[in-house]
Amino acid sequence: MKKVMIIMVFVVMVLNAFSQVRIGYTENEIKQEFEDNGFYRVNDEHGDKSLMSTFKRALVLYYFTGEITTAVAILPYNLAEYNFYRRQYDQLYIRTSKNKWKAMLNDHPFVIEIRKGVDGSKYFYWAPDFSREDEAGK
Repeated sequence: MKKVMIIMVFVVMVLNAFSQVRIGYTENEIKQEFEDNGFYRVNDEHGDKSLMSTFKRALVLYYFTGEITTAVAILPYNLAEYNFYRRQYDQLYIRTSKNKWKAMLNDHPFVIEIRKGVDGSKYFYWAPDFSREDEAGK
């Protein structure tokens, strides 16, 4: 029984670590999946659309190209939450440098980078890993 509980706790932690990442989804698909969350549309000075939502551990920004999400930024609320994500990523993904991981989700490769905001706070930026496609084409 103890073994089952440990596995269940690990599964919940794993799902929480990347449950917000939705690249390749439409705005409506994201809103339907997280219907209990509040969403805010954000347009930058170039007219590019983003969707912002609050989650338990972080603010999440979904970046769109056309109607499809092409990147996600996870902005932890504080240092404890930032460290939570970092520990999870260290356990779940392949670290390629001090501030970067490679991940596979639904058979698609992603790069996760730690970036700094204008205020100096750190956040996690998820984007497709096109370098794997480049390597496959060689």
